[in-house]
Amino acid sequence: MKKFDNEFIQNYIDGDLTPSEISEFETEISRNENLKKRLNEFRALESGLKKMKEYEVTASFTALVMSKIMKPSRAASQSRNFFFTISTLFLSSCLLIIGYISYLIVESGGFQNGTDEAARQLSSQFVSVGNFLITFFSSMNLSILGSILSIGIIISAFFFYENVRLIKKTLNK
Repeated sequence: MKKFDNEFIQNYIDGDLTPSEISEFETEISRNENLKKRLNEFRALESGLKKMKEYEVTASFTALVMSKIMKPSRAASQSRNFFFTISTLFLSSCLLIIGYISYLIVESGGFQNGTDEAARQLSSQFVSVGNFLITFFSSMNLSILGSILSIGIIISAFFFYENVRLIKKTLNK
């Protein structure tokens, strides 16, 4: 006996079976109530699908969808601007530190006494900058910096949320 799966039943309804397969299937339907029930379910499904209204889209639908897809998003440009801003701040702070060390070296007399003395001066300047940073990041200052950073994160999260909301609103139009 052949197994009559869903695909076989659909082929029977569509009329895609050979005459011998049709007679074998109809014989099995007369004997098997479950198979008859499945066939009736498929017929009901088929008739329900045929009764469904087909929706037609306007001629400009594809062009409209493609224009929305191809439209450059504001979020991408804002992400680039954010990355550029952070990079600029980081590089500026590095340049400020290097400039400060250079100023301290020039102020203390520069490299007038030879390379060993210059290396000692440069080393002492880095030590003084290190001490400044240690003092700057003390527990009291670290709490203040953490609070400022937390507020900054909350504000940037608010703007991020607003941008996402505006993008969704724009896409749903």
